[in-house]
Amino acid sequence: MSAIVIPTPNFYKWGGGPAVVLENGGNTVYVKPKNVTGDTFGNTSLNFDFYPSIPLVFTPGTVYNISVQNGVGVRSNSVPFTLASSVPISVPTPVLTQITPTSAAFGLVSTPITLSGTGFTSASIVTAKQGNNIRTFVPSAVSPTSITFGFFPDSFITGALALSVNNQGTSSNEIGFTLAGQNPSCTLTTPTVTGTGPYNVQVPVSITNGPPMTTYYLYRNSSPAPGYVKTGYTTTGSSGSTNISISDSSALSAGTYSYTILGNTTTAPKCSPAQTITVGTVTPPITPPSPVTPTTTPVTVLPWTVTTGKVGAFANSIFTGETLNYTLNWSGGPLDKSWNVYAYLMRSDGTVVYEPAANFTPNPTTDKWTGNILTPNSLVIPASVPPCTYKFVIDLYSGNTRASLVAGSGVIQDGELRYQVGTITILAPIQTQPASIWDAFKRLFGKLFGF
Repeated sequence: MSAIVIPTPNFYKWGGGPAVVLENGGNTVYVKPKNVTGDTFGNTSLNFDFYPSIPLVFTPGTVYNISVQNGVGVRSNSVPFTLASSVPISVPTPVLTQITPTSAAFGLVSTPITLSGTGFTSASIVTAKQGNNIRTFVPSAVSPTSITFGFFPDSFITGALALSVNNQGTSSNEIGFTLAGQNPSCTLTTPTVTGTGPYNVQVPVSITNGPPMTTYYLYRNSSPAPGYVKTGYTTTGSSGSTNISISDSSALSAGTYSYTILGNTTTAPKCSPAQTITVGTVTPPITPPSPVTPTTTPVTVLPWTVTTGKVGAFANSIFTGETLNYTLNWSGGPLDKSWNVYAYLMRSDGTVVYEPAANFTPNPTTDKWTGNILTPNSLVIPASVPPCTYKFVIDLYSGNTRASLVAGSGVIQDGELRYQVGTITILAPIQTQPASIWDAFKRLFGKLFGF
């Protein structure tokens, strides 16, 4: 990150907040200034933080054109900026001499561990290794000779571990640590499933030697969509032995599926080996559902309307952390059933950058649509979204299928039945700190009257 100061025209005469414009290779990124200062003589300067940000190319020696645009769309001349090669930084080699305590009990309780030695910095990270299972921990307190961090033993099995400290690629020697206790053991039972499907499977699990207050996870190894499908029962007794039932509510077709039980967290070691379970009376190959769903009456998707309140050059811009208010416009209907609306922020290459976990059901529902329909909604742009101009893409979704719609004028449909209804520019949230008017008057009268 580099700080850049650029002399600019008087922003206070322009009206509206300025934005810094970075351009390279046909890509543009907008950055909110860190502060803007000015005096009564029209002298103004602007300061902002320069971050490597997608989609710009950040390679030493690359030249970027930087300009300033005010709130009503007027842009200044551009000045070149060259990204220099990084300056080597001396990183100390950490050395470990002692660990306190030297062991912890297997379970869910976090154990504070202190490592003593030399060469620790604020960038130090603790690494715990047990065979091929490697986890990192961020220290809660660091001094040049001491590191304290919270060790969560649920990501390992009982036995010996090796701890080390890493300073930006420079690692220390390893020091031993012991995880005491018994490893839990899990056994899956093939459930009895009747009917013609689709099936919501309840998988019985027998647990032995599980520590108290432990949550178990059902992991489906086979299609469709391998991954963690359900959080199971949390044991409360002291013995740690119990029988539980974990559900896979994915509406499975008849077939054979492979499952594994993981103990404690989604990163914990396996509590059971992989085991296959047959669902239904036949085992046909799993065929993904077709994304094309016929509609009763065609519905046309129209370009969206942004109602956040910004005008001029920033009408379709928003800072991370702010709420984007918008209205989706439709025409036609009704559809065959009630569909939910999903929204995405997508880069120009089709990569989805932000997909809100929440969707919404329009009012009225899609099976009651007719004529022109407006569906207002809002979403908060998280700080994790990089500053850039994105496609705003929507679809109608139900279960595992998307509705086939008609793309109106100005709307772009992709091959997965998603529809781009507009674009939105995300700006970096850096607070502006204008100069004090009182300080400006004091400097003015000091020059006039010599005090």
